[in-house]
Amino acid sequence: RGASSGQETPKGLRHLCFFLIIMTPILLGPYWAHFCRDGDHSDLDFMDYGCAAAYFIGLLYVIISSTLLRVQECLEDPFDGDGEDDINWQLFCTQMDKLPLHGVDGPELRKEEARLLEEELAAKKATEAAEGEDKEKKAA
Repeated sequence: RGASSGQETPKGLRHLCFFLIIMTPILLGPYWAHFCRDGDHSDLDFMDYGCAAAYFIGLLYVIISSTLLRVQECLEDPFDGDGEDDINWQLFCTQMDKLPLHGVDGPELRKEEARLLEEELAAKKATEAAEGEDKEKKAA
């Protein structure tokens, strides 16, 4: 789990949001459907839009609620690496470690780092060669 895993949204609140997203269109369906009724609605200007307004309101409610639920879930743990805007702490630390290589002493530090990498690579090759010789001796 991430550093902020203790900051999750309580399950009751998550279930309430999910319930509202599912149930509100069902419960408010008759209210929205009355926009489709035929009749004289001259005193109510918004009734002139008819069924299109009912479908629009229902769709808009579901889209907004679903989007807010998704945002809430994405903000729960910014270090988990699941979202597109999560914080990559490891990359940040690596970049901060490399930052001195680009300062005033950068050229000398880069040469020293290259030398250390070459020594490490040479040691690795020597170890692999020694292991290969040991395998040949055992096979013979």
